[in-house]
Amino acid sequence: MVQSDELKALEVDEDGFLKDPHHWREAIAAWLTKEDGVGRLQDAHWMVLRYLRGHYLRHGTLSCMAHVCHVNHRDKHGALSDTLFHGSREVWRRLTNPGEEAKTCMR
Repeated sequence: MVQSDELKALEVDEDGFLKDPHHWREAIAAWLTKEDGVGRLQDAHWMVLRYLRGHYLRHGTLSCMAHVCHVNHRDKHGALSDTLFHGSREVWRRLTNPGEEAKTCMR
């Protein structure tokens, strides 16, 4: 559970992305999901989030969403961002700011 003082201290940028990826916790991802109206995170959501976070922390870059879909056995034609989340921005909002270039590709 996310504590209210923890939420007050949570720093997000002007686009709603976490400023510091080291502040990420699953409870914060769940809270952001509730705020975005996606509903409760299910196993399929967590698989995607954990994969993306691990890739980002290892490589410092956004993973190609088609590859993320392939690895997580999802349809590469929008099923990841449209079915599980409301869009790729909402996926990344639960992680950290992926950078200006990556944000231009998000809908």
